[in-house]
Amino acid sequence: MESKETQVRENGRASTLQKKGNTVPVESKLLDPNSIPMFGHPALNSPKNCVKFLEFKNGKSGIGEYSLSCWASDIKATCNGLILLDNNLKKGGVIVLNPVTKKVIALPVGTLCNHPHEESYGFAMSDVTGEYKVVHLVLDQLGFACCEIFSLYKKTWRDVNGPSIELVDNGGFGHVPVSAIGALHWPFYRSDYVVSMEVDEEKFHHIELPKSCTTHDRIIEICGCLGFVTHEDMNHIDIWILTSLCGEEWTKNHTITVETTRDMVPLCSLRFKGDIIFHTSDGSFYAYDFQQQQMTEIIGKINRLPWCLPHVNSLVTWDARE
Repeated sequence: MESKETQVRENGRASTLQKKGNTVPVESKLLDPNSIPMFGHPALNSPKNCVKFLEFKNGKSGIGEYSLSCWASDIKATCNGLILLDNNLKKGGVIVLNPVTKKVIALPVGTLCNHPHEESYGFAMSDVTGEYKVVHLVLDQLGFACCEIFSLYKKTWRDVNGPSIELVDNGGFGHVPVSAIGALHWPFYRSDYVVSMEVDEEKFHHIELPKSCTTHDRIIEICGCLGFVTHEDMNHIDIWILTSLCGEEWTKNHTITVETTRDMVPLCSLRFKGDIIFHTSDGSFYAYDFQQQQMTEIIGKINRLPWCLPHVNSLVTWDARE
């Protein structure tokens, strides 16, 4: 499907991807529910702007493609089967899309889109109200952090207080926040903390890490908890878990012993089994099975893998009235 023939056409509160006036049909069936696709940035998208995904299934990795295309480029964030993308038809705009149902909505341009020095988007759902929120965090040229939040239920942007300048002065806006334990968490590599925003309270604070974050360490969501995967030495990778924001402490949940950790970078934790997927500089993928306590190489390599975001297929909608 050529992207020049496809456009996002608004239709009331929501819109559908259309081509030559005919709505793209909804898929008759979902992809295999046991496969866990991961969305990547433009390097995984063809010039047609098709939505592609990297999936791990039966010990193999591969790139697949949804049967849709749209006027969008960078994937900004994901949440419960929804994806947030740039809207190439409106400068500074973003769209929310469910690639399974093909439902899409174009968000109005926010107030912080005029020449931001750096920016980051987060996407999360309130555990209390079920409301989906898009968080736009901007660092201006003076180094101050500003924030606005869009409610997909109320269809409006609101300004909120951003994190203090001392929390964001060492970089981190180039990274997508991790959604876990009722908050969005921005990683600041080579630091000893993460910046978090509670989804319901919409307040920023920082969480101390159990140890300083190094080059190949990452925070990821693990079975609903916030996980910190850190390289202890050349043969050991520690898994730390934070289960709550209510005064809980980090606990070391597991230590992975390998022949060599090399440059194994954790990508994500699989939704159903909880296995952690690692990627190395030579393009290899590895999966660690907690039950078997075994690291296994996955068949299929991808060199120069861009920043990836976890995703799961679903029929979820952002409209609480549906």
